[in-house]
Formats: sequence, structure tokens, C-alpha cells
Amino acid sequence: MATRLLNVTIFIAVLFSGLLAGFVTFFVTVVNPTLREMRLRQYIEFYQVAVPIFEPRVKMLYILMIISTSLWLLLRFRYWKSFEAICIAGALFCTLDEIILSYWGHYKLNEILYRVNPSDPEPLFWMSIRNEWIQFMYLHMIVTVAGFVLILMALYFNRQMMEQKTKSQ
Repeated sequence: MATRLLNVTIFIAVLFSGLLAGFVTFFVTVVNPTLREMRLRQYIEFYQVAVPIFEPRVKMLYILMIISTSLWLLLRFRYWKSFEAICIAGALFCTLDEIILSYWGHYKLNEILYRVNPSDPEPLFWMSIRNEWIQFMYLHMIVTVAGFVLILMALYFNRQMMEQKTKSQ
């Protein structure tokens, strides 16, 4: 039973950390260049459509990633000195860092953007807000890709450890 729970937990951790890393990488490489060229009115229209769609789903990904990596770490606690545990702990740290980046970066900027009326003249701070939002996306990409790489490394070390265990029996 514990092995099945571990396998499901690993599957969920790999799937959702890869999904978030892919989403953020797509956003940085495809959407950010477009956002950089938008005027305030276009940006706010995009923003008003995108945020309600993405925000609840990203929060759910964060919750699932924290639960799955924490559970994986707990299930492998007796191997706490292994490379696998170090990689899992690193991936969990990346997820928590991602949440902190989102809260202190994007959610604070989102509050400012919600207050901007697209029909008013462009405020002076508009370009700096947009550039700061885009810079936070680069930080998100670095952290999520690092977390995904750590999850993949933990998976590799887990499989290596399991193979050694079966060979010794």
C-alpha cells in the first residue's frame, strides 16, 4: 500500500511541477514579448480575461505541488540523507518560493492593475508596472524550472534506489 501511495504521489508531483514549469516557460517565451508591445488599454483587456482564468488554477497547482512533494518527503523520511530527499526538499522550497514570488510580486501588481481604468489616460507608472510584472515572470520561470529539474532528479534517484533494493533481495 505504501509503495502504491508513493508512486501516485511521485506521479502527481512530477506531473504538476512539469505542468507549471511548462506553463510559465510558455508564458515567458510567447506571451511576454506580446505583452511588452501592448498599450495600456490592450493590456488591461488581456489582463481582465486572463487573470480570472489562470489565478484559481495556478493556486490549485501550488496546493497540489505542496501536498505531493511534502507527502513524498514524508514517505521517504527514513532516507532523509539521500540525494532523493535533498532534491525533494529543494523542489518543495522552490514551490514555496514560487508562492512567495506570486504574493509579493504578481498579486501586489494585480491589485494596482485592477484599479486602473483603461479609458483614462495612461498613468505615468504604467510602463514600470508592466516591466516589473514581466520581470517577475522571468523569476517565476527560473524557480519553476529549477523545481521541476529537482523533481526529475529526485525521481531518478528514487528509481536508482529501488533498483538497488530489488537487486539486493
